[in-house]
Amino acid sequence: MRGRKHRESSDLHVVEPDQEVADKNKNSQTRYNFRKRVITWIVVMLVCMAGGYLFLARHTFTEVRVISTRRDGGSGNNQYLKFDGEILRYSRDGASLLNRRGEEQWNKPYQFQTPLTIISGNTAIIGDIGGNEILVFQRDGLKGEVQTALPIERIAVSHQGIVAAILRDEISPQILKFDAVGTLLVERRVSLSETGYPIEVAISPDGLMMLVTYLYTRDGSVATRVGFYNFANTERGQPDHQVVFDEYQDTIIPTAFFMEGETSALIGDANIFIYEGRQTPELMHNIEIDKKIRSAFHSERYIGLVLENEGSSSKELRLYNRSANMVLSEEFEGEYSSIRLVGGQVIMFEQARCIIFTRSGVKRFDGELDGNIIEMFPVRGINRYLVMGTNGMSEVRLVR
Repeated sequence: MRGRKHRESSDLHVVEPDQEVADKNKNSQTRYNFRKRVITWIVVMLVCMAGGYLFLARHTFTEVRVISTRRDGGSGNNQYLKFDGEILRYSRDGASLLNRRGEEQWNKPYQFQTPLTIISGNTAIIGDIGGNEILVFQRDGLKGEVQTALPIERIAVSHQGIVAAILRDEISPQILKFDAVGTLLVERRVSLSETGYPIEVAISPDGLMMLVTYLYTRDGSVATRVGFYNFANTERGQPDHQVVFDEYQDTIIPTAFFMEGETSALIGDANIFIYEGRQTPELMHNIEIDKKIRSAFHSERYIGLVLENEGSSSKELRLYNRSANMVLSEEFEGEYSSIRLVGGQVIMFEQARCIIFTRSGVKRFDGELDGNIIEMFPVRGINRYLVMGTNGMSEVRLVR
């Protein structure tokens, strides 16, 4: 028995305290080295990603690479607009909705002499300027039709499909408001001697507020009168729903629109007027423009201008936000008849020539595409755009 115990005892491995500490230190060092390598790898990856992002964000591209192309089988007179994530194609002969692959979702034929399309939210209207018909569309197709007795001059639409229109009459023009299916809601006859001739109409996204500008002349002087009409609360306004009626002497204001929230804006020949208020709008900002305005454009968040530089062939691109702060001022060369303000980017094009600025002032692209551009807007993906042109529909990527 004693010998067996002796043999069993001799097989035991006794770990010395110093060796145990050494093993723990070795394991800790291994884990530390592993974490250090992982952290270093993550830092390197983040630096590379940040460098790549800064390169893409600050670099001016001059070429495009075509990713995919689809021929457009429609008329050569087609026009295109981005509409509720899809593409609205329209011409004198009809309208249709296309997806990004160019596949037709629906088609509505008509015969318009001068079609004008206005898009607000998920609603689009196409009116025959000089004619007597307005069509209301949503993503699933035709929503309603509006018929007028007098020729149509100006049109506007809300997000829900409420339509406003100015009808031409040399003695007593009319301002009408319809619902999305074409039912007449409001009819207002205008007195030229009392109010002036209506030259622009806009309607708020919820359809409850209408904005009209009137050109008024007296003793050889010109003025613009601005009327706001509130259809939500008749107690606040006159019997014709009028809640504001301002006048601006020696000023012509041909452009008026609603923006996000309670903001509305007007662009005159030398000023931008910004109003705030949902029930009774008030003038909050009067921005005096120190250069001649060549063209104006806007989104729900920004007001854009192209200005002439006196004594120079260059022009200035400016953006203002709803608080009247100038957020962009950039010089550029060339003439661009089409300007789009989409997703914080200003896209300008003329035939095949295109230039793109970001809201932060970076010139993202300056070059030419293959074929004349009819419409262009960004799509999902880095530096990707959808281009509708004479060569069909193409998805392109900006490259060096």
